[in-house]
Amino acid sequence: MNIAVVLSNQTQRKAFAEKYDRSHIVTLEGKGLKISDFHHAVSAVGLFSEKRFIVVEGLFGQKSPRKTLDDFYEYMNKHVLPDDSVVVFVEDREPDAKPHALWKFLVSGKHVTHCPLLSGTALQ
Repeated sequence: MNIAVVLSNQTQRKAFAEKYDRSHIVTLEGKGLKISDFHHAVSAVGLFSEKRFIVVEGLFGQKSPRKTLDDFYEYMNKHVLPDDSVVVFVEDREPDAKPHALWKFLVSGKHVTHCPLLSGTALQ
C-alpha cells in the first residue's frame, strides 16, 4: 500500500503516467465522494497493468461533510489497501487548526509520503 498526501502538486501523477498505463489512473472528486466509489477504485483488478494510481482531489475541502471524513477514517482503519494501488490525496491547503482524525491518520502512516505546499525561498 502506498499513500501520499500532496498539496497542489501533479508531479506524482505525471511520473506514474510515464511509467505505467495511463488507463489505470483514476481521479475521484472529493466533494460528494462515497466510500463505495473509493473502494471500487482501489479494489478494481487491472487487466493489463499491475499498478493503479487513484487520485482523490479535495476530500478535506470545506464542502466535504464530516460524515464523509468519518466514513473514510473508518474505512482506512479497517481495510488494507492492495499493494498494487497508489492512493494520492491532493489538497490545496493544510487543514485548519484542528484537523480531522483522517488527516492525522494519513500524514502519520508508515507508508505515507507527505508533500507539504512550498512557499517563499523553498520554491527557488
